[in-house]
Amino acid sequence: QDAKAGLMDAGFDRDDLRVYTSREILNDHEIYLKERSPARRVVGALTDDQATIDLYFGYAREGRGALWVHVPEKDDAARAIRYLADHGVLHYRYFGRDRETDIHVR
Repeated sequence: QDAKAGLMDAGFDRDDLRVYTSREILNDHEIYLKERSPARRVVGALTDDQATIDLYFGYAREGRGALWVHVPEKDDAARAIRYLADHGVLHYRYFGRDRETDIHVR
């Protein structure tokens, strides 16, 4: 929550920031898995990026949450990363216009 408040102080809009606790992440994923049809399970087994899933839910199992920041421009992403550098962030994922970029801090 401190990072979210700080980002708002740094000029980011409250509506562009989402905090998910580790419990919310794990609960939502459990519900998602239970509600998938057999056909969706097969498609997921063939198309899901298992490394990303393992990373994301591994963090949640360690009690870590997630902060999502909507940044319409790359300069905004750089500003958010600079601000969050002192907040113990382990991993950034930037969804650009034509690709995703992962930055692993630790």
